[in-house]
Amino acid sequence: MIKTEKINQNIDWVQVTDCLPVEKKTLKKDYQLTNEMLYYALDRHERPRLEYYEEEQLLLIIFDVAEPTRFSGDISSEPIGIILRDTTLFTFTADKTNFVNPLIRSLIDKLPDVQRDNLKPLDVVLKTLYQLAIQFF
Repeated sequence: MIKTEKINQNIDWVQVTDCLPVEKKTLKKDYQLTNEMLYYALDRHERPRLEYYEEEQLLLIIFDVAEPTRFSGDISSEPIGIILRDTTLFTFTADKTNFVNPLIRSLIDKLPDVQRDNLKPLDVVLKTLYQLAIQFF
């Protein structure tokens, strides 16, 4: 599923959850994302890392988030993908990690209007990664 949302004049948020092949085609056509970028962002076995694509002016972040399992007290991790390009913020989640999108929404909603209006994609990413790291630890 692809859901788009305009946060402010600086941020267009594209939420991609459990991406289907037809949606990959849409992301490539409408947003000029390459097969390589999508492969990394959607691979549930991808290692956490940060990679900058100079030619595309694009930042790819793979980040492991804590995903509670059915075993009491046991925690495993699953990767999420984040891509930043200009004013567009892409989040790539699966069913298990889709809690990240409501977390982002709540972080944005809690900000005073003046701060929300001036947010940039990297601001959202850093606030989100901080909260996800706290959850993990």
